[in-house]
Amino acid sequence: MNRKIVCLLCLLLAPGPSLSLAQSLKDDTVPRGAQKMLQRTIDPIVIRGDRVPALLGTPIEKIRVVGFRNDEIYPVPFQIDERDTKGSYIFRTGNSQAKDADNGLFDDNDELVFMCKDMGDRTREDQTKASGLLAEVMANDPVDKGTGWCYVTTTDRHPDLSDADYVSYDPQKDTITAINYHLGFSKRAPNSYADTAVTPAGGGNGIRVNDRVIIRLDAAVFGVLHIRRSEEDFRSVRKGYIDGPVRVIKRVGNSVRQVFGIYGPEIEVDYTFYYSNWVMPSVIDIPVDVGKYLSEFDFRGGTHWTEASKGMVFYTKYIAPGVAIIDGHMSEAEKKMDLRLDIGHIWHCYTGALQGTGQGSILFRILMDEFLRKTLSVKTYYNDRCNDPDFEDDPITKNEYKRYFEGSYVWMGMEKLPKGRYNITSWSTIMPDYGKPGDEKRYLDILDKPLGIKIEDVSERRKLP
Repeated sequence: MNRKIVCLLCLLLAPGPSLSLAQSLKDDTVPRGAQKMLQRTIDPIVIRGDRVPALLGTPIEKIRVVGFRNDEIYPVPFQIDERDTKGSYIFRTGNSQAKDADNGLFDDNDELVFMCKDMGDRTREDQTKASGLLAEVMANDPVDKGTGWCYVTTTDRHPDLSDADYVSYDPQKDTITAINYHLGFSKRAPNSYADTAVTPAGGGNGIRVNDRVIIRLDAAVFGVLHIRRSEEDFRSVRKGYIDGPVRVIKRVGNSVRQVFGIYGPEIEVDYTFYYSNWVMPSVIDIPVDVGKYLSEFDFRGGTHWTEASKGMVFYTKYIAPGVAIIDGHMSEAEKKMDLRLDIGHIWHCYTGALQGTGQGSILFRILMDEFLRKTLSVKTYYNDRCNDPDFEDDPITKNEYKRYFEGSYVWMGMEKLPKGRYNITSWSTIMPDYGKPGDEKRYLDILDKPLGIKIEDVSERRKLP
C-alpha cells in the first residue's frame, strides 16, 4: 500500500498551540495596602523571564516568591522551568547532561510558575521598601475585578521556601498525584491516560471513574480498503519529565503503527499537570490531501468510564443537566438528546454533585486551530447502554474490561483536510466547588476570560538615577 496513504491516518501527538492563561493588565487603579479580593483558585500563573527584567541574570537557586497577608509575609510555592535557546524545556530527569545556555541564570525564556490561589494583599509603600522586593505581580479577574498580588525577591532577604507540593509524578508507575485528582497512563495504550479519580480535596470520593481515553479511526481508501486505528496502535516513549511543586511536565515521543508492524516518525509532546487541571496538546499529521485517497474518514475520541461513574450527570450547552444520567441504560430522553456542539467552544461536563453520588465534577474542553474550526464539525457521542439488550461492547477493549459508558466527540469533515499539521488541545479540569448547573462557567472562564497580569519593577535599583 502507498505509504503516504497510511501515513495520513496517523494521529500523532505533538506540541500544540500554547494556552495563554494570563493576559496583560494595562491599568492599575488599586491602592497600596489593598487586601486581596481575587476569588479564583485554580488558575496557574506562568510568566516568561522577559516580563521580569529585574530577575534577568539572577541565579535560579536564589529566586523566591512571597506574599503578604494581614501584614505577614509568607513563602509562595513556585517553580522555574528552564528553556533552551530553541524554546524547549530542559529535562534533566531524562538527560542528566541537559542544561540551558545561561548556566543556571534566569533568562528571558525561562518560566516562573505559581498558582493564583497563593496570591495575597498588596504591600504598603513602606513594606515594599523594607522587604527587599524586586518585582510586584498583580492578577486581576476581568469578571468580578477581584485582585491579588505576590512579589519576586531573592534569598538575600527571604531564604525560606514553601514546603507545599501540589502535584507529583511517579515514573515507575507512570501516575500523576495532584491535590484534586489522580490519574495514570494505560499500560496497553501508554499515550492514553486512565484511572482518573477526583480526590476528596477536589470534591470527589477518590474512586476511579474512567478506564482510559480512547481513539477510534475508520477510513476507506478509494471506497475499497478499510484501515482502522485505535489508541493501542500508538507507541509512546517517555523522554523526560519535570516534577516541581506547582506543575509536572511530561515529555513523550509518540508514533503510530502503519503497515507490517512498522511505526511512523516519532513526534514529541509535552503534557502539563497542575493541581486541579491538565493540558494535553496534539496534532493531526496529514502528509497528503485526504480527499484524493479517502472516500470515508470517521473519527471519534473520548473516554470509557467505569461502573463507579454510575449516577453522574452529563451535560453540554445543548443537553440540559438532568437529561443524561449515567446508569447503563439509554432512556427515551437520552435517545432524543441534541448532540450538537459548537466547534468554537467545545465542552462536556460530568458531575456527581447533582445526584449526590460523590464522584466529583470534571469539565473537558477541546481547543483547535482556526482552520480546523472552519473546516470540521463535531457532535457528542453518548453510549450509556451496557445494560440494554442491544448492547455491543467495544471490540478493542472488551477483552480488558467491559465498557460501562462512553462519552466522546465525533469529528466530521476530516476528509476535507489538505496536507498539513493541525493542532488540537485537550484541556481538563476538576471543579472542586461545583454545586449547581452554571458553575462550570467559572471554570470555562479560565480560558475564555483569563486573568489579567501586570508586573512592576519595585526594586531599589530601578529608582537609581
